[in-house]
Amino acid sequence: GRVAAAPREARAEAVSIDAHEIVPGLWVGAAPESWNALVTSGAVVFCAPFRHEDLASWPSHPDWRQFPFADDIQAPTTRERKIIAEAVACVVDARRRGKSAMVFCREGRNRSALVVSLAMRELHPELLPAEIVTMVRRQRDGALSNWYFYEYVLQGMPG
Repeated sequence: GRVAAAPREARAEAVSIDAHEIVPGLWVGAAPESWNALVTSGAVVFCAPFRHEDLASWPSHPDWRQFPFADDIQAPTTRERKIIAEAVACVVDARRRGKSAMVFCREGRNRSALVVSLAMRELHPELLPAEIVTMVRRQRDGALSNWYFYEYVLQGMPG
């Protein structure tokens, strides 16, 4: 559901944020109405192309990064695999530094869930990929509905 004030390091002021905490410190969600409303001391990863309204409120912050890729990838190109790998590395790095990581895309269902799930594979090697999918889907309704992204979590990225 929507959270008006998220626990720990993340909270929203004046607008709600459609995000869910998958494991402590690791969030997946939909792009907020205004990036200025998001207050966090952790990393923010945005996995979709910017729209004009995003640019107007996107803050200049070293831990806020954009890694745009399509939400309907079937056979990722070398460039797309690199973008996804960089997004995952950003999340893994933030968590290993003890910072929270909030991963967003337009609706918070596929791109962000893919990045969070692949990061969890690295951060929690004790979990089976199918367990990760279950955890993400339990917290985020409709997550990983893109069959290819679901398979990437189970099998790893192709190529």
